[in-house]
Amino acid sequence: MILRPTTCWQMDWDEMESNHHLFHALCHTLRARDWFLLVRSEPTGSSSIGSGVCCHYLLQPSASLSLLLKPVANRELLLPCQLPVSNQDPPPDALTTIQSCVGQLEEESLFNPLSLRSNLYQHLRSRGLLSPPSYPYRPQQTPRRDQPRPAVGPSTTPARQPRQVCFVPV
Repeated sequence: MILRPTTCWQMDWDEMESNHHLFHALCHTLRARDWFLLVRSEPTGSSSIGSGVCCHYLLQPSASLSLLLKPVANRELLLPCQLPVSNQDPPPDALTTIQSCVGQLEEESLFNPLSLRSNLYQHLRSRGLLSPPSYPYRPQQTPRRDQPRPAVGPSTTPARQPRQVCFVPV
């Protein structure tokens, strides 16, 4: 998917122009630093904590004042256009704003998409859409008598993490 700054006719002209400048500055900053933006999308209004499926995407800057949105395959999934180049620099105030915001983000030198979880299996299991796994290459483990068994009762689920955004140098 290609992301471009909005041209919505319902927006105030100054607001639309400011949005365009900030978008241009974001594209420019990501390209200059040779970074991708990792974003996480979580469902709104899910009934219980941790039951919704979240998705991860990479925003990749391009030379055409656009961002390419690419889905990231995490550990639960398998990984199975020509645009003109822009030689213009963004306005200095927009560039300063975006560089300041980007400077506050967490940076990781190595990105492994298999370290991301989307809660897909938990979501399917909670909906009754997932049958118990049967692994032909791994025997089912049964608890031994000398091993403590987990307590039966309501389980506590950890609080949902806030949305994470971090830049990954390429």
